[in-house]
Amino acid sequence: DQQGKQGPYGVRIAIGLGDFDFVAPRVFECNGSAFVRANEGFEQMELRKAQWAVASPWAEWDREMNLYLRLAETFMNQWSRSSAALMEAVLLHPEMTQSELGEVLGIRQNSVSGRWRRAHIEETLAVLRAFQDGLLTLLD
Repeated sequence: DQQGKQGPYGVRIAIGLGDFDFVAPRVFECNGSAFVRANEGFEQMELRKAQWAVASPWAEWDREMNLYLRLAETFMNQWSRSSAALMEAVLLHPEMTQSELGEVLGIRQNSVSGRWRRAHIEETLAVLRAFQDGLLTLLD
């Protein structure tokens, strides 16, 4: 959690990849390797003082992705509300230009460009692509 001008917001996400045997209304009642790995991810987050973790059947890929996530945390922890709103708009509308994103956010294109740099949007998208590409390769 960070407090200050941005407020007391924080995110902790552990992604567990695998199968599931039983899905219940409450996540802690679910069963399967995906849930076991997610729990292991949370435990590793505690040890590393991290906010993001991925745990899969592929240890080498996990190490690489967790490194990327840890590096991404260094700038994602500095996001303002406007930076987070821009990232959300980019993820929801990946085909949009900065001008179009500005219209969605109610700001000018040059403001989008400044926020884009400060939020490290390119780096965040590169981490997302590495995650997706690596996972697709492993699943082939």
